[in-house]
Amino acid sequence: MEMAVPVKFILASQISLPQEELVKQVIKTLGYARSGSALDKVVKNGIQKAIELDYAILDEQQRIVTK
Repeated sequence: MEMAVPVKFILASQISLPQEELVKQVIKTLGYARSGSALDKVVKNGIQKAIELDYAILDEQQRIVTK
């Protein structure tokens, strides 16, 4: 759940982003200068959790959109 919060925060100002861009923005927001496969996986799990918690949806263009 902790990773879903920055996803919700970023989408509040961006409205929608492609998943890969959202991953980059979350990593940047968390203060990481670089990413790796493990960090990407954690953030992607956070995006999925945000969708499950109804913070966001995945639209037909594969963009993550705030609810």
